[in-house]
Order: sequence, then C-alpha cells, then structure tokens
Amino acid sequence: MLHTHKLSVMLFLVLYLFKLIFLLTNNQRGLDALRKKGWRIFDMAVSTLFLLTGIYLMATAPQIKTLVWVKLGMVLVAIPLAVIGFKKANKPLAVLSVVMIFGVYGLAEVAKKQVVKGDTAQIDAAATPEERAAALYTNYCIVCHGADGAAMVAGASNLQTSKLSESEVADILVKGRNRMQSFVKVPEEDRKLIVAHVLTLRK
Repeated sequence: MLHTHKLSVMLFLVLYLFKLIFLLTNNQRGLDALRKKGWRIFDMAVSTLFLLTGIYLMATAPQIKTLVWVKLGMVLVAIPLAVIGFKKANKPLAVLSVVMIFGVYGLAEVAKKQVVKGDTAQIDAAATPEERAAALYTNYCIVCHGADGAAMVAGASNLQTSKLSESEVADILVKGRNRMQSFVKVPEEDRKLIVAHVLTLRK
C-alpha cells in the first residue's frame, strides 16, 4: 500500500505541475488536451488513489502526529483550490494549490527523517550493551512491534515467531520492508544491537 501511495503521489504531482505550466504559459492546447475524457478519468483515478491510500496509511499508522494532521489539512484545502483554480483559469489559486501540494510532499519527507532520527539522547552512556540494545529497540521499534515483539501494529511482523536469520534482520533494517522504512542512517553499531535484541524476543 505504501508503494501504491508513493506512486499515486508522484503521478499527482507531475500531473498538476504540467497543468500549472500550461496555465501559466497560456498553452490552451495543452489545457484542452488535459480536459479530454481520457485525461479527466486518469486525473480522477490518480486523485482518488492518492486520497484513499493516504487515508488508509493514516488509519493504520501506529500513532498520528501533529504533522500528519497538518498534511491532511493541506491536502483537503489544496485539492478544492486546484479544482477551482484550473477550472476558472485563476492563476494565483492554481499556483497556491500546487505549492501546497508540493508542501505536503515536503512535510512527508520531514516526517520520514524525524522517524529515522529517533531519540538516543536519553540512553545512559554507562549502559551495558544489552541495556542499550533494549533502549534502542524502544526508541525505534516498539511503537509498531510492541515491547514483546508481537504487537504487529501497522502491518509489522511478529518478531516472536520470525524465522529470519540475523543477517536477514540486519538487511531489513538497512533496506526497509513494506511499510517499515530504512534505518540505514542509524549507526551500524546501534543497528547490530537492535538486531541482537530482536533475536532475544523469539519464543
């Protein structure tokens, strides 16, 4: 679902960018082409997919942060503005709507970096490797996997019953998997400790 959402977002951005370019350059032929039935159906399909996949990801998220509500609000304002702006050939409204849409994309990237960054400031420098591993797991993993590894929030795997090898778990931390993003920016030593803790959760 995450990949579908990303694809729909990119198509949505490209489509509206072309619309804006045609409008600002007074390219009536280009605008007329995008108003033809085939393109209108494509536009509606992309917009619907963009909204539905976004709502689904929000509904299944382990927690909804303020930034997510801001993004949703911007989308709900930007789409009607875009409809009015392009239908009425109102350039300021069209520009504002596209800027807001790209702003939503920018906020999504900011949110992604915040999740990957995590919070290691509270980890005791004198902690044993096992204590540090548990603390890192709490910072990065507990919200979806739960303290015991079996929460399975937002489609997360059950770590208690996982059959993945140590190297496979480490690889997932680097590359990400399904809705779980890459934690490649987390220091390698910390990733090794997280892997070690994940393996201790197995039953």
